[in-house]
Amino acid sequence: QPQPQPQPQPQPQQQPQPQPQPQPQLQPPLPTRQLLPRGEHAVHLPRDMTLYVGNLPHIVSKRNLMDIFAGLHVKDAHVVQSMSGSSLGYGFVEFDTKQARDEVLQTVHLEVEGRTLDIRPAYR
Repeated sequence: QPQPQPQPQPQPQQQPQPQPQPQPQLQPPLPTRQLLPRGEHAVHLPRDMTLYVGNLPHIVSKRNLMDIFAGLHVKDAHVVQSMSGSSLGYGFVEFDTKQARDEVLQTVHLEVEGRTLDIRPAYR
């Protein structure tokens, strides 16, 4: 009787090592395009020296807003924009001192492009 031939042992197959996945490169978010939680503002200016300016014509830029308040001790200005970059019709103006802000609040009444500006204390 013939003896059975030993079966050759199959060689264990080597599993290919998984290649490390390249890390996606994160781009820094664009500040004007960031969605912020409700109640948050893109610009945090000191409230005691800042005024809210509403009813702005949509063509008003930061530079225009600073020019509107020129000579009144303006330190900075910000026009709030939509995600597409168009003005939302309001902004904030920061003054050098609280006294300058209070003086503007009490005495200045401005009209731009036929619109009376709504000037109030800024709240956060």
